[in-house]
Amino acid sequence: MSYGSLSRNDSSWSTLASGDRNKVFSTANLAAIVQQGFRQRCGDEDEHDEEHTMLTDPFQQQTSYSLTNLDMRSSIPVFIKPDEYSTEQLGTSKTIRFQVIIWNICSPDVINNRVCMKFRVTMFWHDVPERRSDVESSLSPNKDTTYTMKGRYRAIEVKASEKEEQAIDVPPVSIMNADTFEVVGRPDVKLLSSKSRLMRWSCMYRADLLQDVDDMNVRDFPHDQHNLCLKLGILTGREKGGRWDKNKWKLALANESDTQGSIRVPYGLLVNNTTVRAFHYDDERGLDFQLRPLHFGVAAISNKSGPDQYLKVGLKVKRNSGYYDKNIIPLLNILNLVSISILCLDATFFFQRGLMCLNIAFVEVGLRMSLDSKLPNVGYEIKMQQVLNYFFYSKLWIVIQSAILLFLIDKNYLEVAATRKVDFTAAILLLANQVFMYLNYIDLSLYSTPRINN
Repeated sequence: MSYGSLSRNDSSWSTLASGDRNKVFSTANLAAIVQQGFRQRCGDEDEHDEEHTMLTDPFQQQTSYSLTNLDMRSSIPVFIKPDEYSTEQLGTSKTIRFQVIIWNICSPDVINNRVCMKFRVTMFWHDVPERRSDVESSLSPNKDTTYTMKGRYRAIEVKASEKEEQAIDVPPVSIMNADTFEVVGRPDVKLLSSKSRLMRWSCMYRADLLQDVDDMNVRDFPHDQHNLCLKLGILTGREKGGRWDKNKWKLALANESDTQGSIRVPYGLLVNNTTVRAFHYDDERGLDFQLRPLHFGVAAISNKSGPDQYLKVGLKVKRNSGYYDKNIIPLLNILNLVSISILCLDATFFFQRGLMCLNIAFVEVGLRMSLDSKLPNVGYEIKMQQVLNYFFYSKLWIVIQSAILLFLIDKNYLEVAATRKVDFTAAILLLANQVFMYLNYIDLSLYSTPRINN
């Protein structure tokens, strides 16, 4: 068996000095020994097979280094088996793929613009060796390697039989809109495939998430809709030349090759029977996943490749309005119809008309006081308050109109017959306004945003 034999007829050989030739022979021989050990550990028994022969010509082999790239001052160059890592993994473009599973969502706080969630974040990436020590450790075909987190950026390999500890770099995920959070359990790091160096990092969180003001608007209460968001990103080491350079490591969503079909939606979903108190959501729609540009931090600095991105996971929820739709609004409509029917009395019966309208108004005042304790205390008028105000003002308008008509009759400006036409016109206008307000109150909006938007 020949180790590292070089062809003297190669045109590149003549460009080397005699001392450099010895270094090339030594480097090629050592590289061949490393690769021979790799093949023996991988179970290659046929040493005479042409596909498994040692490197005989580093100038022509696809996996060897050319003379122009061979550094005479360095130690053994790194040789990687061609079928060990795909071209995509060894290229400049690499991906960190996210999976988000939401377990529980508390009732949103629309006044303080926050919501509490319990969720699991999982990241997948290919830990392509970049140092010689990493290459040597990857030669061992260990298919069940686990790691334990040491701080936020490193994971230490757990080995029962060896005292040596080997560390890998872990992408430092950030919950960008978290006010406070706690880690449930311990993060789990595991090598899923020793051949492709597919890594999986997973951690459960319970976090108090800040929401955008526009997403927590309650102007349409009790038919308000909110987009509850979770924002994940990698903010550390994304600068040029950093460990997780944003020009090399792109963010993406997990795929079926990462999860091996263990979950219905590989990039994430809501756990069955997840409920949001006082709200409901579309089961078929589920979560929205969007990769959006990052507009702050070092990663937001614009360059040729554009700004960095972050993952926005959203759930569109809608308030359960059955209590108001089936109890409060029908009662208000009936009381308003009764007050309009009082106009059947002539204007000369001002006392009776006014007394009945004010009694109905007092009923609405008591209803309003009980409802105000359930309405969100915000700095603008919400739809439910607008409806309650209309029904109350309509009763007062009937009383004021009756007083004006009585005054005109007493001063002989109008006859009683003419006031009946005025009452009839006022009743038509009040009925039309009631229909308009009811149609304005009813909400017929549907979910319309796409499921995935990259």
